[in-house]
Amino acid sequence: MRTRLAFAASLAGTLVLGAPVSAQAVPSTPDLIVSVRKAAIGADLVTVSARASDYPPELIQKGLVALGERLGFPARGVEAHRESFRPGDPSATIVKGSCGVDGLVDPATGALAIAPLAQAFAGAPAPYTVRRMVVSFDGVTIGPKTIARHTAGRGSDLVFTGRSVGSSVEYNVELRSQDPARLVVNEEAAVQNAATPPARRGPDPLTVALFAGAAVAAGALVYCLILLIGRRPMSKS
Repeated sequence: MRTRLAFAASLAGTLVLGAPVSAQAVPSTPDLIVSVRKAAIGADLVTVSARASDYPPELIQKGLVALGERLGFPARGVEAHRESFRPGDPSATIVKGSCGVDGLVDPATGALAIAPLAQAFAGAPAPYTVRRMVVSFDGVTIGPKTIARHTAGRGSDLVFTGRSVGSSVEYNVELRSQDPARLVVNEEAAVQNAATPPARRGPDPLTVALFAGAAVAAGALVYCLILLIGRRPMSKS
């Protein structure tokens, strides 16, 4: 219980003060936990875990497909499933999905795309509406275009703050509306917050298990993608 309370307090502390409050209260804990990792073959491996044990796997699958559409490249290896650590115990069940996409991580500039993730999972029906996400970009290097903080401004209902956690950059993302057209990053405001790296803190104990599961799923996805590439016929010279 103390761990859960500490997690809620840490997330509440990262909110941007002075920003308008949405009509619907934003939860203190994330609805979705997203892990992004650049694979050796070039794809960005995405794993999404839902905190609600009854979250429909098809909603995660739909969101991953939509993510590929937002990025302009079809998502590969899309799958979603319900996983139970103790059969018959709903509290020990998580729902997660994974895929490979392109365009979330730019290793050359350090640019990390937050908006497409928020847009892809926005609009889910209640009680599965996503109003807060934690997004971890693993194994990335902070560059000149790594945005540490974005405050929702004109034409934007997306707010996020970032921090360094080991070799990852972790973002606490708030969706203040469910309209994908308003979940955008205001470039002018973003530039002002791009130069300062996120503050370095220790990992959050409550999400370690979910991120560990995401790492395992990402490894399996890499293996599947390598197999797919290996099966492609070689072109004749």
